[in-house]
Amino acid sequence: MIYIMDSPVILNDELFFFEEDKKYATTYRVYLELKDFRSKSLADNAIKYSFLHVMEPSESSLAKAVLVAKKFGIRLSDADFSIAALALDLKEKKEEVLVITDDFSVQNLLLKLQIPFKSVIRGEIKRFRKFSK
Repeated sequence: MIYIMDSPVILNDELFFFEEDKKYATTYRVYLELKDFRSKSLADNAIKYSFLHVMEPSESSLAKAVLVAKKFGIRLSDADFSIAALALDLKEKKEEVLVITDDFSVQNLLLKLQIPFKSVIRGEIKRFRKFSK
């Protein structure tokens, strides 16, 4: 199993740590969201010791994620799209993936893409939710 990390997990969960026996991945766009000393140090050390791998999604998976989001009116940042697209790429390679995110909009997209996800603080949505401004 590969755990795909969204930035809120590292930023908001002060008890989070990378377990040595698990595989973690994220994207460069998400990595750039880690600006405070604690989260940046945690990620940098995880990268240094090969616990966390920074990967980039394919253009085709990014396009698919954007297309599905537009179809259902889901608004996301580039970093959020990159997480969903990376999960699509790894799933296509027959990898078992689990996206770790507290972002309900990302969870909405993952539901539509049939990609499993887990939350650490806020909980998971059970069905598609329409958010208004």
